Order: sequence, then structure tokens, then C-alpha cells
Amino acid sequence: MTQITFNGENLGDFEALPTKSREALLSRVVGHFNNEAASARIGWAKSKVAEGMGNGAKAVDVSTADARNYTEANAEAAAAFVKDWFAAKRNQILDGTLGVRAAGGGIDPLEATMHRIAKREIAALVGKAFPRKDDDSYTGAGGKVYTGKAGADEMAQVWLAGIDKMGKFGKAGEANHPRIERAAKRELAEKAKAAALAMTGDDESPV
Repeated sequence: MTQITFNGENLGDFEALPTKSREALLSRVVGHFNNEAASARIGWAKSKVAEGMGNGAKAVDVSTADARNYTEANAEAAAAFVKDWFAAKRNQILDGTLGVRAAGGGIDPLEATMHRIAKREIAALVGKAFPRKDDDSYTGAGGKVYTGKAGADEMAQVWLAGIDKMGKFGKAGEANHPRIERAAKRELAEKAKAAALAMTGDDESPV
């Protein structure tokens, strides 16, 4: 059974929901991929422009306007990128690896955003002791030692599974996972909206 939540509330088993509800939910999820694709295309264009700039330029140095101009000037390449992006998502859906961490690979946008938020919160709690480099370490509860990037990832997992006892980031005693999931979804929605506006020329905010 697949339990799903909506705004932090458990809706129960997905298969037990009314057919219309399941179809509507799936339709909205699939539609969200269009926003993800638009954001990914902007990121792809920024990286391409940065490559042409040289001198160690990075994607973050490229404006959304320049990225949009690049996609317009390289329409076929941009279309091919989006086609490949959707093909990869399709394969992940069909083989059951969508959202699953793969060795040497990444994780889906929601999980990645949740991990980033968890790490930000941990950094705010433990300060400079938070492991950021391979030789950094932090000693947590019970003498548990977290070292390097792997340790930081493990700390994020522990925090996601834990509770904000003191209410530093939400309500005192609130479970971290649903709270961080809500925050991650809001963050992704804002980025997708900004990317969509940028693609239509209505916004110049870098995303």
C-alpha cells in the first residue's frame, strides 16, 4: 500500500481513493513535470552560456534573460534537451526509480530540496561544527560522529526523521519530515513559477 499525505494530513492508501481523485492527482503530478522541465531547460541554458564565457564562469553567473536568449537562438538543441529530460523521467517512472537515490546519481527535486532545507536547519543549530568538507566532523547525540559529506547526508536523514523539540523552525514537538516537505514544495513551486515567467519574458529574476 502507498500512503499519501496532503498538506501534512494522511489521506490513506492511494489505491483506496476514488478513481476520479486518483486520476486528478496523477494529472496534476504529470503536469508539474512541465514546470520542472522549464526550470531544467533554464539551468541547461545557463550552463551552456557559462561554458562559452570561459574564465571559470559558472551557471549562477548567467542571467535568466541570457539563458532565455540562448534557448531561442538554439531552439533545436533546447528542444532536444527537453525531449531527453522527459525520456529520462519516463524511464524512471517505468522502472520504479523515480525519486530513488542511485549510486553516482541524484535524487528527484523534492527530495533534493528537502535535504537542502534539512542541512540548512542543521547548520543553523550546530553552527560551524557542521561537516562541510571531507575532513570535517561533528559529534552528535550519544557520541555519534558524522564526518564529511556522507556524514552531512546522514545528519540530514536523521533530522528529517526526527522532531523539532524546541520549535526552532516550526511548532514545538512537530515532526520534521512533513514540515520540511511542505517547505520544499513551496520552494519548488516558487522556482517553477519564476522559471515559467522567465520563459515568457515577464520576469527577469534569476532562478
